[in-house]
Amino acid sequence: MKVVDISFYFGIVVVILTFITMVCFVWEDIHRHKEKITQNIGKYGVFICMWLLLVFWGLIFVLSYGTNILSLMGETAIYDTKEKIGGVIFILWAVFIAVRYYLYVLFSEFTSDNKNDVIKIQRQTIFLSVMTILVEVYFIYKYINVFVFWISV
Repeated sequence: MKVVDISFYFGIVVVILTFITMVCFVWEDIHRHKEKITQNIGKYGVFICMWLLLVFWGLIFVLSYGTNILSLMGETAIYDTKEKIGGVIFILWAVFIAVRYYLYVLFSEFTSDNKNDVIKIQRQTIFLSVMTILVEVYFIYKYINVFVFWISV
């Protein structure tokens, strides 16, 4: 497997920083808001699931488009430039939704918005989070062969 694009290195750095960011959020919350986390373990589980799926999808995406692994697999016709752009846009969207979920669902008491607006935003954000998780699971299912091939190489 050879690196075919300089964006591979940038992508790996972004994936590592995304994972470190998630770990830092969780670590800080465990120490500062332990009682709030135990009360809302389901909501916190969704948050962690979103970040882990995002990191895993980002890794598969970087491996797919930053290396020659697709040509080694013989599947170069499947993946094109439009999917690269769509993948990047989706990764940015998933980060936006994860941060919004963190701010409005997990720690909404720190927002200065009106309480009714916060409840409406929480409902929208939970819906968008569930939809984002479903799309991430679909993308991982679609690209899992790249990850399995990379592990076997």
